Amino acid sequence: MKPLRLGSISLALATAILTGCGSGNSTVSSGGGGGGTPPPTGTTISGTALNGTIPLQGASVQLYAVGTTGPRSASSGLLSTPVVTSSTGAFSLTFTCGTATEVYLSASGGNSGAGANSASNLLSAIGPCSSISASSTFAINEATTVASVYALAPFLADSAHMGASGSNPIGLTNAFATVSSLVNPTSGAVPGPSLATGVTVSTTTLDTLANILAGCIHSGSSSSSACTTLFTATSSSDTLGATLHIARQPGSYLSLYSLASAYAPFTPALSAAPADWTLSLRVAAIGLTAPYGVAIDASGNAWITNEGSTAISKLSPSGSLLSTVSGVGLLGARSLSIDRTGNIWVASTGNDSVVELTSAGSVKTTLSTGVAAPLSIANDSAGNAWIASSANNAVVEVSATGAVMNTVTGMSAPSSVAIDASGNVWVANPGANNILELSQAGAVTATTGDGVTQAPAFIAIDSSANAWFTGSVPSTTVVQGAVAEIASSGPAAPVLTATTLPLGIATTGSSVWIANAVSTGGLLEFQEGGSAPVSAPSGFGSLNTPVGVAVDASGNVWTTNSGENTVSIFLGIATPAITPISQNAGP
Repeated sequence: MKPLRLGSISLALATAILTGCGSGNSTVSSGGGGGGTPPPTGTTISGTALNGTIPLQGASVQLYAVGTTGPRSASSGLLSTPVVTSSTGAFSLTFTCGTATEVYLSASGGNSGAGANSASNLLSAIGPCSSISASSTFAINEATTVASVYALAPFLADSAHMGASGSNPIGLTNAFATVSSLVNPTSGAVPGPSLATGVTVSTTTLDTLANILAGCIHSGSSSSSACTTLFTATSSSDTLGATLHIARQPGSYLSLYSLASAYAPFTPALSAAPADWTLSLRVAAIGLTAPYGVAIDASGNAWITNEGSTAISKLSPSGSLLSTVSGVGLLGARSLSIDRTGNIWVASTGNDSVVELTSAGSVKTTLSTGVAAPLSIANDSAGNAWIASSANNAVVEVSATGAVMNTVTGMSAPSSVAIDASGNVWVANPGANNILELSQAGAVTATTGDGVTQAPAFIAIDSSANAWFTGSVPSTTVVQGAVAEIASSGPAAPVLTATTLPLGIATTGSSVWIANAVSTGGLLEFQEGGSAPVSAPSGFGSLNTPVGVAVDASGNVWTTNSGENTVSIFLGIATPAITPISQNAGP
């Protein structure tokens, strides 16, 4: 960021204090004196609204508490009347948390010198109301807006509608915490103070998006070319709505890059138009060695297998390394699954065993009989584990205590297993180029294929009980990757062509997320009913051999990038998932 930016904020705040800007009364503008009336009780905070480095005067500021009745539910304003920023962009407000949980600031309208712009709509996610201390200061600018919108996109409709239901409070809470990894809520500088060691953020993309918004606001009119071009492209009417559209469709709107140069206070920015507008965290934590599988627990932490070592890595929802579990008998571990009680089941492929760990990472049980070359694990509603034993041409059902309950034989190198909401077990059976459906008792109830897709590798079940799998199709030149769907009410759907090597797969909402596992790969997104990825042909991002994919409760998509020993977290691009995924398994 430009050094001038922090200086401008400090100067604005100092000016506000020296001039007595703000009476501390939440019902008057920040420039009023309050008429000698004693200030109301509550917590008083102050801050500055900025258009880049320029104070945004006359903006209407409200402090909101998130809604609790569902995604994008109505927020509650904690001020009876919004405050208005002074000539220095400063504001001061007094509030009481009451029952408020997560809170955020909104600044609408305002004038940065060229005229009042009604299309200016900025946001800054703060976090738990209870954690705000008296005399705290906050900044609201284009960078806080981009960071807040991207992290909170699945929960946000507009400045007055942000929320989650009681079934997903952890997703919203984690998303708020992630904002402080992207931007400093006190200064508005990028990146944020919570960015963990070993984690990087795509700051140039964030700054470029902030510059696009800044140009519109700086123009001083909602009808300026900088604004109308932005709003026409995104079918929006203000800067917050435009940002939300871009965050939800990051493969679109690439032509908006040209708007970033009109007024560009945020640096460093992109020097050319991007391949997509995704924002992501890239984790290069100590101990990540050929990371392969990823599973998300109920708290939003990610458990990562390392095929190139004998350890498992546990990462926080924002990518910080929480722990490394080693010395538990792992070798070349690939897949892992988390059951409903939080136990972690790991396919230790290299030494023909399955290890069950407690949520604290200690060994609960080890199974080394009948599970040669385990490649995949899924847990049912009873806590039993279903294991694809490739070398044994079988799927093995194991109890929560590690006892073998059933062995289903007659398969051909099964590679992946998933369980639907009715408790049926779906198996990718690459040696026979088909998909098997098993009953809870382990009987084969259906053998399905689309007649085209070969060597199915990974399988996932969507919320409508459709099975999606990755594989390949014949080609006269090179092997062509493919994705296919087996509808719950009918035969397999036509093949969706992908790229060279689609592997890991996850489903949520109407999207299917797939790792394009080549050295110049990325995160592929398919929409149900589509015939081609809505992402770029190589996928979102620039990833080196991504393999595993998982969606968390904040709507972030995680990939394990085996070729460069990293993990990527694509922020807010998916419908939030219920985690762990075994919560979706029935009956």
